[in-house]
Amino acid sequence: MQIHPLSKFKYNPSFGYKWKVKAAYKKGLLPQLKKDVSGRLLTPQNATADHIIPHSKGGRTRDENLMLATKEFNNLRGDRPLSEFVTVNEFCKYLMKFFDVKLPDFDGNEYIKGVIKTIGGGK
Repeated sequence: MQIHPLSKFKYNPSFGYKWKVKAAYKKGLLPQLKKDVSGRLLTPQNATADHIIPHSKGGRTRDENLMLATKEFNNLRGDRPLSEFVTVNEFCKYLMKFFDVKLPDFDGNEYIKGVIKTIGGGK
């Protein structure tokens, strides 16, 4: 029996979910995003999708439960609540970066509404 390294099978720990916001950021289509929710400098090399409500706590891998974060912040936070790391004001500043953003397959205002609903601020 031959064993192949996982890379041969294109193993993707994100379960194959391609988040359009991360892709747009890496293509330079979101120039207003310079920092993540924690204030860390975002770059195409360190940008990652982070669950607002951690997967291990029931959060789903959907647009409205994802935010751009640096790999450093994502690893530091782990599965702890976002409220242990950022204030409501910081989170609102992050969300406002998406206000009136329109891309071919992304509406920033709808994203903001979805995130607010995810965190329990909307019905």
